[in-house]
Amino acid sequence: MVKSVLVRVDNDPLVLQTVERNLCHQYGSRLRVLEATAVLALGTLQQVKLCNEPINL
Repeated sequence: MVKSVLVRVDNDPLVLQTVERNLCHQYGSRLRVLEATAVLALGTLQQVKLCNEPINL
């Protein structure tokens, strides 16, 4: 079964890493957790869509 994608967006790299680690720990068995800055988030979502992966909004 393909995991849905959860994209965490923040402009602070330290916050991104900390929150991603926590989200992976809590939801990693059910979701694919990705991180992106605000500038890169749209591109990340477009790549996920091109791979036909489900996205949680």
